[in-house]
Amino acid sequence: MIIIALIFSILNLQPIDADNLNQVQQLSEITIVGGVNGIDFHPIEPTHLAIAQESGIVSVWDVSNREMVNQWQISEQPITLVEYLPNGKQIVYMTEDGQIAILDTAEVNAYLFPKIHNTSATTFAVGSNEWLVVGYWDGKVRMFDVDCRCLIHTLHNYNQPISTIDFSTDTDYLAYGSMTSIFLWELQSADIFLLNIFEAGELNDLEFNPVIQEPMLVDTFASVSNFMSIQTWNTLGFIGQEIEKIPQQMAYPDHMSFSPNGYLVAIVGKETTAGGGCNTNLCPVEIINLQDYSSDKGFGAIQIGSHEMWYSDVDFNVDGRLLASASQDGLIKIWGVMSE
Repeated sequence: MIIIALIFSILNLQPIDADNLNQVQQLSEITIVGGVNGIDFHPIEPTHLAIAQESGIVSVWDVSNREMVNQWQISEQPITLVEYLPNGKQIVYMTEDGQIAILDTAEVNAYLFPKIHNTSATTFAVGSNEWLVVGYWDGKVRMFDVDCRCLIHTLHNYNQPISTIDFSTDTDYLAYGSMTSIFLWELQSADIFLLNIFEAGELNDLEFNPVIQEPMLVDTFASVSNFMSIQTWNTLGFIGQEIEKIPQQMAYPDHMSFSPNGYLVAIVGKETTAGGGCNTNLCPVEIINLQDYSSDKGFGAIQIGSHEMWYSDVDFNVDGRLLASASQDGLIKIWGVMSE
């Protein structure tokens, strides 16, 4: 495809605002042979993207020139998830058989976390204090210290597999989902305790808003569920409540990502409300603007581009100027998110 002055565009993009949501354009494509299961932008380098590959490879690409920075063949199993640690020098990954490990990109060593007897990992999240939380098939969430890779806490739910999990930006709260329920834990004190339980439909993903300065956004998170609108939740104090339900086009929304300013939410999934799967009715990347609301029209939203296969992930970069969407056929699209 034609690259639209990619390097120049990336250097000159400005974060999107409420009046310019339509100024999103596709900049380039990257195709990964064998398929992609997850992506994560670098926490410091705005154009570096880590990729979890079906072939058992973790790779890092520079999306400004579509060149691979490095790759590591680290497993015979597919890599299902990747996430950078806050230092940007290490990548946490998970294999299809549930093994969690840290890849040190400088030493090129992989450090394995202990496997738990009679269960396997389903998902994980990294905290700003370098805690690592891992969800398991047995319905438990185990918290590890990254430095020693040792278990420090075990949290419970209803013995249903954990499907999604996230820390708040300041690591004061932890939320995770299982089937139809979201469990919210407070981590601020020495005594970790369950703060609330929310019912969220057929839950697929949740993510905390990254903003910690604005009172209306601090310690709020959003979730996406099958056949339901995106829901945003308030976790301030001891009372948790659903703030808004926001309509979306996806019937099966699988993944979501907040922009760094906390006002945009990108959503991707398996099937639109038109039905038939993404290979029949192409699935767009849907962007909802939480800053743009009117009583008659609701929240501002657009649908951009499309993939012909189920999405495997979506992610904003560190400065909010780029958005990457990935599908299971190995196609990654890079979008420029800008304002005038």
